[in-house]
Amino acid sequence: EAGRFDNEGPQREVAIDRFAAGKFEVTFGEYRACLSDGACTYDPAADLRKDALWSLDDRPVMNVNVTDAEAYIAWLNTKVDGTPYRLLSEAEWEYAARAGTTTPFSTRDGISSTQANYNGQRTYDRKPAGGPYLRMPTAVGSYDANPFGLHDVHGNIAEWTADCFRNSYAGLPKTGAALPGSEGCSRPVRGGDYSKVPSYVRSAMRGAEPASRRDERIGF
Repeated sequence: EAGRFDNEGPQREVAIDRFAAGKFEVTFGEYRACLSDGACTYDPAADLRKDALWSLDDRPVMNVNVTDAEAYIAWLNTKVDGTPYRLLSEAEWEYAARAGTTTPFSTRDGISSTQANYNGQRTYDRKPAGGPYLRMPTAVGSYDANPFGLHDVHGNIAEWTADCFRNSYAGLPKTGAALPGSEGCSRPVRGGDYSKVPSYVRSAMRGAEPASRRDERIGF
C-alpha cells in the first residue's frame, strides 16, 4: 500500500466481538455538558489559542488527553443504561474505520478532500489533488459517513484509542482487545487530522502520543 509504514504490520487476523461506536467524534458541546456537571475539570477551549470557530459546540473537542477523555466517558456512563462506553481498542477502531474495505481508505483506493478534512493540496499515490485544504476542523458529520455509518474516520481530528502502543503487531492478541500496559504509556492515535497529507489519513496509519499530551489535532 502506498505510504505504508513498517509499524502497520505484520498483517494478522483478528476476531472482534460485536460492539457499537459513536457515529461522530465527541464535540465541544458534549464535553461542555461534562464540564457543567463538574465531572470534567479541564477546559480544552481555554488553552486552545485559536479563534472561537475552533471550539463551537458542533466542532470535535480537541486539546484533550487520555485522562480528559476517560473523565468524560466515566461521566457519560452515569447518564446512560446498558453496556458502558469506553475508548475503542486500536483493532476495533481500524475495523470500524475500514467498514468492510481492504483498501487504503473506506472510500476505496483514493480519497478527495471533498470526502474528508485533510490537506487536499497533496495527492495520494500520484492521483490528482482532491480539493481544498481548510487548515482547521469542521463540524462533525460535515462529510459523508463510511459504509458503517461513521463520520470523520479519515481526517478532521485524530482519535485516542485504549491500547498501549507497540511498534509492531507481531505477537499481539488476536481478540481485538486493547493491549494493556502502564498507565502513562504512549497511546495510538488513529485517523489523522485536518493538517495531514492523504497517506496519513489511511485506515491503517498509526500514530502514537504520550497519554498526557494535549494537542489541537487530537480528540476522541
